Amino acid sequence: MTDNDARALQPPGVGDDRNDIADAFGRLLADLVASAPVAGAAALIWMEIEGALSPVFGRRGVAALYQRTLQSNTTEYRWLADIPLDSTFCIDFDILKTTLENQHATEAALAADLALRSFCELLTSLVGSSLTERLLRPVLNHFRTDAPVQGRPT
Repeated sequence: MTDNDARALQPPGVGDDRNDIADAFGRLLADLVASAPVAGAAALIWMEIEGALSPVFGRRGVAALYQRTLQSNTTEYRWLADIPLDSTFCIDFDILKTTLENQHATEAALAADLALRSFCELLTSLVGSSLTERLLRPVLNHFRTDAPVQGRPT
């Protein structure tokens, strides 16, 4: 059995592959998009990520990582550069949602997936794969156990 075969048999997020948690977020986003608009699902995921990471990094620290993630993906999606932080230098989920809503659904979904993957890679490069897994796993579990996503983030 090859390493790739062994990884394929493991649940998402298990193992030492840096992209496991990012892959799990990609699958989660795809599942959520089936029950809610892309923009709303993406904004909800980012709200949960902020909630999970703020006790460790602070809201501004999470916002800085978020902003860095958006900036690093402007080659593929130039409009990501237009998503600012709010006046307190925190993530403005309404602006994120509105910006994604103004894109074609497929492009918004691809950009949201790329941003989540980039964020996971950035976080992994800073704190390692094990801590990234421990910090973000509750976000994935929350969406997997809750009712379908509805409405807009509060």
